[in-house]
Amino acid sequence: MNCGSVKENLEIKGQQEMLRRAFENIIRNAIRYNPAGEEVTINIDHSAQLKSGMNGSDSVTVTIRDSGPGVPEANLPHIFRAFYRVDMARQGTTGGFGVGLAIAERAVHLHKGRIEVSNRANGGLEVCVTLPCAVAEHLSPVLTS
Repeated sequence: MNCGSVKENLEIKGQQEMLRRAFENIIRNAIRYNPAGEEVTINIDHSAQLKSGMNGSDSVTVTIRDSGPGVPEANLPHIFRAFYRVDMARQGTTGGFGVGLAIAERAVHLHKGRIEVSNRANGGLEVCVTLPCAVAEHLSPVLTS
């Protein structure tokens, strides 16, 4: 797994356990569907700009990318529904119960954020989570409550 460096300490105000579970579900999926030997990348971007409906506040965007098979375009609008599973996820031992991304979406929305998913041009899936934040120099670069 490749994690980019964070240039400043960020605070995401919210319920720590709920956000931890949201990111854990997203990252677990990326690892599960990523081919052996390929990297899952996690990038963090802080923006003090207005970002598509974030009410003008600072925001942090966490982008998780894998190199797996992606999701058929027809299935993308449904993957945040509870118990929804793409057929190919049922092959072998990779499939879960279909609740991880639903939990992630709910947690992000409760924190007034956005979660978006898209297929990558060269294969794999990209999940972007944008949450309102505040810059705080005294904090370590982790999610805090």
